[in-house]
Amino acid sequence: MLVLGALIAFPLTLHVLVLAGQAGLALALMAVVYLALLAPLFRQLYKRQPAAATGMLILLCSLMALLAWQLDKLALLYLPPVAINLWLMLLFGATLRKDSTPLISRIARLERGELTPELAAYTRRLTWIWTWLFLGMALESLLLALFAPLTLWSWFVNVWNYVLVATLFLGEQLYRRLRFTRYDHASPLALLRLMRGGGWQSVLKQRRSAP
Repeated sequence: MLVLGALIAFPLTLHVLVLAGQAGLALALMAVVYLALLAPLFRQLYKRQPAAATGMLILLCSLMALLAWQLDKLALLYLPPVAINLWLMLLFGATLRKDSTPLISRIARLERGELTPELAAYTRRLTWIWTWLFLGMALESLLLALFAPLTLWSWFVNVWNYVLVATLFLGEQLYRRLRFTRYDHASPLALLRLMRGGGWQSVLKQRRSAP
């Protein structure tokens, strides 16, 4: 629940800061949160490849310093939503190759083991839906950054996009329970706990196509 509360509070706080004309504070908060999220990844990489982790950290800090020097605060504020949504689009979309297992299928396998053909087909379609959603949000974030006022950009990026993600996630949970009534379905919180307990590593390691 603490994680869920933080996920809700973070974009809303950014939006309030933007509306209050505090773009600098919004940027500082964004930097702190993203660095905190990246810290575990750097820690794991440092244990396996210290030199590579150190090089990546230096490169990231140098890139941020260069961007801060060349761009204004608003440009730095605009970049992360576009980059993150494009990364998520690629993360989901790359698993839709014929020789790979769709990302949602991998998560479903973690929950229930091997999938029936109908569940495999359904989770593939659902992976496509998430891929298109993230692509759409990346394009929306970019176009609004280029042509819309800051407050309108913030409303969509820090509020509306999160509403879209929550609506798709919760709506799909309800639809799946109505569509596949003969199957047991884990609750969203149970699925979140499953993913936190090393589940993501297992999901990302899966390669072979679902039956």
